[in-house]
Amino acid sequence: MKNWTEIFKAAAVPEWFQDFDLDPFEAVDAALWRRYYFGNLNAADPADLLIDWARGIGNRNDFIGRLDNALAQWVHRTWGQKPEPDGQKSRAMTAMAWLRLGEVVAHVDALQKAPRALRQYFDDRENYLEPLCQGPSRDPLGSYLYAVARHQEDRSLESVWWNYCDLVAGIPHYHGLYGVWGLRRLPPATEAERGRFRKEVAEGLARLAVGLHRRSLDGSLSSDEAQAEFKRVAHLTLAAYPFPERWREYWSSYISSVNGQNPEPIKWMRELVPQPHVEQPQITKPNEANAGNLAASGYPFTIFDSDDVIFNAASLNRFLELTNQPEVQIQAVDYLVKLIHRRSDPAERYWIYVTIGEIGRKLADAVVKKDFLNDDERARIGADAARNLMAHSSLNQ
Repeated sequence: MKNWTEIFKAAAVPEWFQDFDLDPFEAVDAALWRRYYFGNLNAADPADLLIDWARGIGNRNDFIGRLDNALAQWVHRTWGQKPEPDGQKSRAMTAMAWLRLGEVVAHVDALQKAPRALRQYFDDRENYLEPLCQGPSRDPLGSYLYAVARHQEDRSLESVWWNYCDLVAGIPHYHGLYGVWGLRRLPPATEAERGRFRKEVAEGLARLAVGLHRRSLDGSLSSDEAQAEFKRVAHLTLAAYPFPERWREYWSSYISSVNGQNPEPIKWMRELVPQPHVEQPQITKPNEANAGNLAASGYPFTIFDSDDVIFNAASLNRFLELTNQPEVQIQAVDYLVKLIHRRSDPAERYWIYVTIGEIGRKLADAVVKKDFLNDDERARIGADAARNLMAHSSLNQ
């Protein structure tokens, strides 16, 4: 028997430690199935007790080593066992036992044998654990993925984590988190990456946004649910990598690479990383004193004389408001087409393209409406055909 009194000092030593000394496996098994009575600690979940004890005691009295052996034995002995119809090893109780096992393994970094035991059954994880799942609140498969991700010793599971980020067919939307987490816990490809911003994590988060948006389009999630799940995962990830400039840099590059596709998830990403504050020139109409000179030069607004205006979501509406007349819109498009070739920021180029598209649509709509009322029959026929084409194009966007 080990001496636990010195470790617990004035506190009473839980009786469980005496049983642990006699048979570590039986004591751990009773805790995971919640068959053990912990006295005044019984209100706590057994997983929390094991985690707290492992962190607090460490390897004094060889506690971590013996706990590690017992947990590994439990994995090998219990994996594949079918739940009983009822009783202490029913489907619900089996799910909870595996949830506790996953929680303990995930949160005790010093464990070695237990994580390796779990990893041995990785290819069989869905066959055995998925039937035990009852949604996000009782998800032993998610707990398993979390534990395995926390203890990766190589990069062999990288392609699996990408699949979870992409939410390929058959993966629940709430498992996308484990794809990002798996990428976060991959050993770095080089020592230079250790402790630094991980581009693969940023890409994984971007791909998860696209995957969640796709689920909202197929009806398996509402748009609000998809966005909320993305933000939940993103907030956790951004907190782990507090490098706002690097996030902006990466996502600007990503937005440029997708060439305007998936605007909704791109909007989600932009909302999470605030853009740096930049003093922007005012977009205003000319005053009376210089109105004549500007009109004579062919530019109705001072913005057309400026090469310093920053284009983003905020400035888009103001620009459209000030260019709401067809004669101005033609000059505005000409200005933007020239401007876009002088801008190197992919994010800004994206918003300039969006602005061109919005102005072009309004300009075309104004012209078509005007000719639809034309006395000339051929003009009316042409305007009607244009209106049908624009309606068809809008429906297929």
